[in-house]
Amino acid sequence: MKKTIDRRAALATIFGSLAAACVAGCAGTATKGEKDSAELEKPAPAAPPVPEAKVPKINPKLCKACGRCAAACTKDGSAVKCENKFKICGYCVYCYGYFKESPESNPNAIVCPTGALVRRQLEKFRFEYSINITKCIACGACVRNCVAHGNKSLRLVVKKELCLGCAECEAIKACPYSAISRQKA
Repeated sequence: MKKTIDRRAALATIFGSLAAACVAGCAGTATKGEKDSAELEKPAPAAPPVPEAKVPKINPKLCKACGRCAAACTKDGSAVKCENKFKICGYCVYCYGYFKESPESNPNAIVCPTGALVRRQLEKFRFEYSINITKCIACGACVRNCVAHGNKSLRLVVKKELCLGCAECEAIKACPYSAISRQKA
């Protein structure tokens, strides 16, 4: 003898089972979500130490201070900046990297277009020249004048604290004099 199945009863049983499974699944997800958020509050394990990276360095003997490296650097504001090597600097009254002309004839004729090279009087005939790196665009104007007429204390450098460590350094590629290479930090 064949058993007849009532279609309405079968559908109610099926949908009832599905609804119960959905409710149970959602409740389990909510509980799991609470656990996940609690785990997120725990501090993450310390990352393994990164091996010492090679950073771009500019060889001042090869650099012509053309500024192409600074223009090509992908970091906003560039990682290439001017730097004064104070051990070499003569602390002169008339710094060729600072003034375009003699300060007696025109004290406002400064080389740096952004005012990043700052002059500070230490004594009557002794001045210190420092670089405001937030203003420096590494155009190389001060470096070119210092190298041509001065004692070569101003130079372009890649500031490792600003460098993003790009795998393909655009500044290295842009240098027509091969003055930039990667070296250990």
